[in-house]
Amino acid sequence: MSDVPVWTCDFEAPEHLTVGHHFRLRCHGDIAVDWSADLPVIKPAKAEDEFALVILSAEQLKPQAVQLTVTGYRPGDHAPEYVRVMQGSRGFETEKPKWKIESVIAQDSAPPKPYPSVGPFSVFGPPWLALTLYLVLILAAVLLGRAIYRWIKRRAFRRELEAQRTALSPVRQFYRDARALRRRLNQATDSDELRRVGVDLDRQFRLFLMREFEVPALTSSDAGLVKELRRHHRPVMDVAGDDLRKTLRELSRAQARPATLAADVDQLLRMCVDVTEMIERGRK
Repeated sequence: MSDVPVWTCDFEAPEHLTVGHHFRLRCHGDIAVDWSADLPVIKPAKAEDEFALVILSAEQLKPQAVQLTVTGYRPGDHAPEYVRVMQGSRGFETEKPKWKIESVIAQDSAPPKPYPSVGPFSVFGPPWLALTLYLVLILAAVLLGRAIYRWIKRRAFRRELEAQRTALSPVRQFYRDARALRRRLNQATDSDELRRVGVDLDRQFRLFLMREFEVPALTSSDAGLVKELRRHHRPVMDVAGDDLRKTLRELSRAQARPATLAADVDQLLRMCVDVTEMIERGRK
């Protein structure tokens, strides 16, 4: 005896029913089934009959009657011992249903064969297309390389700037360094010491510019440094630009002279202090 109610079912299908064609299954019975909102599924008597009948949708699910839209994916004459329509453990069974699914392939036709593999194909475009792509890739690589290079330089400069910061403000630190250089200048007795004072003056003045404006003054050329300051600090350069350019030029020339005179170093020190005062006025 079946463990689920036995209902009576009828198929409503066209005369020639093919694989995948939708048709209707109507079933009713005296013993009610407590359906849920889920879509029921077909449980065939044999595992090989799976997909012979598949429920697509349920138009009606009443305790004693259902109307289902179904289809079949296995061609042939189907007459199983039973078919169950189930929702988990609840549902019904219909005995010895019969339906026929025709194949969409004609009986006298040759069996289908897969298409043979083809290719590989060689696709040639116009010569300028390959050249354009090549140039675009080169340009992208160059731009990426420049961006990475600039990022590395900025990062290195930031580390150097933090290492050169002092407790004093940039201008006060330079005035302090200038006084120390003045004492060394007054005590210098030979050309080598004068030269070292001149070298240190050049470095301390550039350190002042680096701290004050956060520019790589120690590694930039004089022209590049002035250009950078004019681009980002125009009010200051309007006041001190010409004198700053002249001071940087004279500091560079002093490094190239074979002999260093005390008067030259003294003049350079005065020029650096004067330009620093002009920069402060421009900042205000």
